[in-house]
Amino acid sequence: MMRTLYGASPADIAGMDTGRLRSEFLVDGLFRPGAIEFVYTHIDRMIIGGAVPLANPLTFGDGADVGTERFFTAREMGIANLGGSGAVTIDGERFAVANRDVVYVGAARAR
Repeated sequence: MMRTLYGASPADIAGMDTGRLRSEFLVDGLFRPGAIEFVYTHIDRMIIGGAVPLANPLTFGDGADVGTERFFTAREMGIANLGGSGAVTIDGERFAVANRDVVYVGAARAR
């Protein structure tokens, strides 16, 4: 499941207190052990995600959350490894990643 953040006009934001601003715009909870978490924001139509793999590989589903047949039908992704060495598999092709390595996934590449 993907959390969605919606945009707001400057007039709306001017009337929000700190608690409301945090509840509407703060992106947190992305790095939960053993899971992949996504937040879709209508600001720049961007999806932000985090993953903390443990013993088992992590995968995510189709494009249902974003209204397309496949997740990468109309979008691309950069996967940055912020932890220890590991691997990313895209369309059956495995890429070894070390700390601070980045893997680019082009639109319609992953199925």
